[in-house]
Amino acid sequence: MRNKKMKKLYLLSLISCLSLLQGVAFAQSPWSPLCIRAGIEDDDMPDNLNLISIEDCKVKTGESFTLTGVVKSMTAIPVTSYEIKYVVGDREGGSQTFETALNINMLDTFRIEVPAIYENGEYTMQADISKVNGKAVDHEGNNAKQSIEICKEFIFPYKVVVEEGTGTWCGWCPMGIVSMREMKKKYPDSFIGIAAHYNDPLMPNSYSPIFDYFINFPSCIVNRNKKLVFSPSFEKLEEAFLSKLDKGTDAGITVTARYTSDAQKTVEVNANTMFDHSMGNAAYSIAFVVLENGVTGYKQTNAYAGGRNGKMGGFENLPGSVKMDFDDVARGIYKSYTGTLKSVPTQIIKGEAYTYTYELTLPDEIQNKGNLEIVALLIKSTTKEIVNADKVKLIALTDVEQVQEHSDISVFAEDGIIKINGDYDSMQIYTTEGKEIANSQLNSRVYLVRIVAGNHIYIKKIAL
Repeated sequence: MRNKKMKKLYLLSLISCLSLLQGVAFAQSPWSPLCIRAGIEDDDMPDNLNLISIEDCKVKTGESFTLTGVVKSMTAIPVTSYEIKYVVGDREGGSQTFETALNINMLDTFRIEVPAIYENGEYTMQADISKVNGKAVDHEGNNAKQSIEICKEFIFPYKVVVEEGTGTWCGWCPMGIVSMREMKKKYPDSFIGIAAHYNDPLMPNSYSPIFDYFINFPSCIVNRNKKLVFSPSFEKLEEAFLSKLDKGTDAGITVTARYTSDAQKTVEVNANTMFDHSMGNAAYSIAFVVLENGVTGYKQTNAYAGGRNGKMGGFENLPGSVKMDFDDVARGIYKSYTGTLKSVPTQIIKGEAYTYTYELTLPDEIQNKGNLEIVALLIKSTTKEIVNADKVKLIALTDVEQVQEHSDISVFAEDGIIKINGDYDSMQIYTTEGKEIANSQLNSRVYLVRIVAGNHIYIKKIAL
């Protein structure tokens, strides 16, 4: 701590006494301790509060955004308030005061609403602690931090893909099962997990190139980044996932899917892509993955049985061979593992939408067509990495009962929403392409309403 205006230094000596030994006077003892307390006092000492970090962010042009940062108290002097000043590039900045109660080594997170920027580009953001406890600080040099604010016209939903190498024979693979399950539960809108089985009856031959990344099982790879290959503990998986999610993406992709035959053997898949910048020699491809959930009839080897290898999401309480349902099972990848050439144009215009349509044939191994999902992967051909992805449920109408067969349930539309009369457990609304949507402000078109009531599932087609 720097102190430019120190006026007084007090040295206080407190001499404690030892017990007198058999009448011997204290002054005669050569081992009496000397306790010294030294302190620095000043009428105008700097309050040492440091700016630890401010976060990078991506924001759409013309929209305000939040500057988020963290400060840390470095002195025993209580911090009751502090002021943050900021500037964005060469633009006029602002300031905001925060009331707090910080003692030494305590952290505080601040958030400042920053006015919109109306020009695209990259901007250097600088934030400083300008006041502490109402007084101007004299150590600004320790506080300045920089961040890049990228203003874009297009901000795309971003989903991170984790492909896991697993096998029913692998005793350690319950780790991947548990981690993938928890990630899916915690990040349902931004995480896509794909379980690629190796050397067991669930292995898809079309997915075999993924196993070149893995030495041991279980292993996983994030967005096909060679630097992000590791054993999928939940902690490591979440950390790698968030590191990719924070960086965002410059490309968007959405997928729809529908059956093209009454036998539900073929599926038409449409992928729509868009980019936030123009390119003259773009090199991207699209691949489609068929996933099946609830796959039954197989047992998982479990090295965590009996708790001998620690806890693992409940597997420690299960036997060494576990009969279970397997989720996110890769049944195939189309047209190839690396995607299809020319599925994305080489000449890209910023903000223009491009559609790629492909008809795939479902493999015979599929158990339940009501448990299928289609994943679209947008792959950068030069690096082989996945830059974005999307997932949609494939609805099989012939596998469920019609709602008309349940006399106690009726479905109708009113004021742009779908309503249900009768007792039911849950409801989902899908477009005819299989895209799940929210039940609000629905446009005029045909929708599929999926209703779960007890042990029955009903599908109602309704037009608004």
